[in-house]
Amino acid sequence: MEDRESIRRLGGELVVFFNASAELVASWRSGAEIPDDLPVVADPAATLYDDLGTVRRGNYLSLARGSIGAVIRSAGEGRLPHATSADMLRLGADVAVRADGEIAQLHLASTPDDRVPVPALVDSLS
Repeated sequence: MEDRESIRRLGGELVVFFNASAELVASWRSGAEIPDDLPVVADPAATLYDDLGTVRRGNYLSLARGSIGAVIRSAGEGRLPHATSADMLRLGADVAVRADGEIAQLHLASTPDDRVPVPALVDSLS
């Protein structure tokens, strides 16, 4: 959450979007250590994902190969993945948006665990 404070000092906010129903997002949130005031938005129609240019992987085998590192890390932390009604083939994006709406950085994931660290997103805003 230290990174979130850096974002707020710049006049921004960290927001998490999920390509899932509001019910699934609420379920995830209740089981995760997420601050109550962190905006988490359900995007079941993938409108934002489409606008950003995210892609869907063609099959679950390619998804599994690309996420094996994340699965091992999660298992080591005592968390095992499970099937959900979310679009598991939709890859995410990490985006830093300036206050005027200009996109400072857009990273489209090539695998489920291909993410940009929050400090790098914050750095792209300065």
